Amino acid sequence: MTTSATLLSSGTILVHESLILPKSLSIETSKFSKDWRVITTDRKALDTRISSAGWNFFFTVGKLESSAFGAMTPASIRRGLRSILRQVQDLHFNAVEIGEIQSHHTFGLIRWISVSAYARHIQRSEQLENDQERKTAQSQSAWAMG
Repeated sequence: MTTSATLLSSGTILVHESLILPKSLSIETSKFSKDWRVITTDRKALDTRISSAGWNFFFTVGKLESSAFGAMTPASIRRGLRSILRQVQDLHFNAVEIGEIQSHHTFGLIRWISVSAYARHIQRSEQLENDQERKTAQSQSAWAMG
């Protein structure tokens, strides 16, 4: 069985569970955690579907970084990404794109990975909502989901 953690690599996009999209914007996802899903739809098709539905997919400048001890395994990647997902959620963005996942070692003994990512946001408006608007939308979506 393939877990979503093995699908994670540079360019992988995750969306928050609270993101409510129109039915016309059908994207395929797989479960990553309680609050996040990995988009499995082809990247080009994703961009086309978002724009065809009249929605926008924003990319934010500013790299988010995290690290985790261990070799390059799905478990250590998940640990490294967990901190980034908290940061994205605290910034009230509803998506994240993985930049890089790298393996490191110190003194030949201590293994660790580093993960970098960028906050992304999917919304209807052509202008990126401010922090308070994103926070309100996030709260309303969470409330609507129960």
